[in-house]
Amino acid sequence: MTDDFETQLRRALRPEDPGAPFTERVMQRVNGAQRALAASRGPRAAVLRGWLARAGSAARFRLPRPAPQWVAATVLACAVAAVGVAHWRSESLAHSRGMQARAELLQALSVTAEALGTARKLVLRDDGHES
Repeated sequence: MTDDFETQLRRALRPEDPGAPFTERVMQRVNGAQRALAASRGPRAAVLRGWLARAGSAARFRLPRPAPQWVAATVLACAVAAVGVAHWRSESLAHSRGMQARAELLQALSVTAEALGTARKLVLRDDGHES
């Protein structure tokens, strides 16, 4: 079934030549539009368009394709950055958990110290050593 579908799709999307009359009609419309544009813009615009056309044809350039080693280096740099960010996040999380545990320990020590102070006063009062 898949082969039949692919065959039908290829047949439907096969390029076909529209023929010479179609090409002539399109070119007439393009030339007519260019003439209408040139007539509506005036002489200064025509000079500018001509200069731009000459400059564009003389200055055509292609962006250089990156060399494979640069692509590999970029991918490697992105991977190293991702690992670094993941490590930084885990360290940050561990640090914040440590700070939370420290705060809880200090609070527990404070409560314990207060309870010990109260117990000491009770013991000393019972012994008759009030201070």
